[in-house]
Amino acid sequence: MARAAFAILWCACWSITAIAGLSLEKQMQQLVENYEVLAAKLEAVEQQNAIHVQNLERKIQQQASLLTALRGENQITRADAETRQTPATGMPRSCSDLKARGHTLSGLYLIMGAKTVETVYCDLRKSESDPTLQTWIGFADVKSMPVYFNALRSSTTFKQVQVPIPFDVARVNVGGAMNLSTGKFTAPRVGKYFFIFTGTASFLPSAGRSSLNMGLCLNGNSFGDIVTYGLSDESNSNVYQQESLTLQSTLHLNAGDQVWLQIGFLSGSFLEGGGGFGGTNHFSGWLLEEDISQSLTG
Repeated sequence: MARAAFAILWCACWSITAIAGLSLEKQMQQLVENYEVLAAKLEAVEQQNAIHVQNLERKIQQQASLLTALRGENQITRADAETRQTPATGMPRSCSDLKARGHTLSGLYLIMGAKTVETVYCDLRKSESDPTLQTWIGFADVKSMPVYFNALRSSTTFKQVQVPIPFDVARVNVGGAMNLSTGKFTAPRVGKYFFIFTGTASFLPSAGRSSLNMGLCLNGNSFGDIVTYGLSDESNSNVYQQESLTLQSTLHLNAGDQVWLQIGFLSGSFLEGGGGFGGTNHFSGWLLEEDISQSLTG
C-alpha cells in the first residue's frame, strides 16, 4: 500500500514538472488528465486494499475456528486422560465399565453380576449407549474356595436322641468344613449347598411296631426329616429288621451356619453301625454355587 501511494505521488510531481513550460490552457487540460489518471489509480489501490482486508479477515476467521477446534480436542483429550488415569476400584460390572477402563478388543469377558460372576460378550466398537454393546452369555462357576466332604460312620450303633451324630472317617474333606467329632458342618462361604445322607435303621426283634426318625438341622432347627417303621409279629419276632434311610436337601447358607444330622425320636430301633462292611451311614455335602459378591466384599 505504501509503495502504491509513493508511485502515485511521484507521478503527480513528474506531471507538475512536465507541464510547467506549457500554456495556461494546455496546463489546465493536462492537470485534468493527470487528475483522472490519479483518481483511477487511487480507486485501483482502494480496491486492492479492500480485497487484501477481506483476505485478512478470512484468514483471521479460519485461525479462530482452528483455535476453537484445538481447544475442544484438548479438553476431550484431557478428560479422557483423566478418566484413564483414575484408578479403577472393584470388579467391572458391565462392558461399559470395561470400555471406560481402556479395553478396546471385543470378545468374551467376566464381569461381576448381582451375586455371581457372569460371562458376557463385549462389542467394544459400539458406543456405550448402544444396546448391542453387551450380550449376556451365562453364569461362570467361580468359587473363592472348593468345599466338599464325604464322611462315614463305621463304628458302633447310635441311638441318642436330639444329639448331632458324629462320624469316624472323612474320605474327603476339602475346605475342612466338616468336623467329624462333633458331626457339624460349618459353611465357610455364603451360597447354595447340597447335602445327602444314606444309612440303615435297625429294629429290635420284639412284637409290635417300632420307628426311627432322622432329620437335618440348621443352627439347631430341624427342617427336613424322614421316618421309617419296623413291624414284627410271631413270624419274625426273633429277627432284626433293617430299613434304608435316604435324606437330601439343598440349602442357602450364610458363612458360619451349621448343619448336622440327628435322630428326632426312636422306638425299639437304632442307627446301625458299620459292622464288618466299612460303614453303612454316609453323609456328604458340597458347595453348589457361591455368592461371590459377599466373599469379595467380606
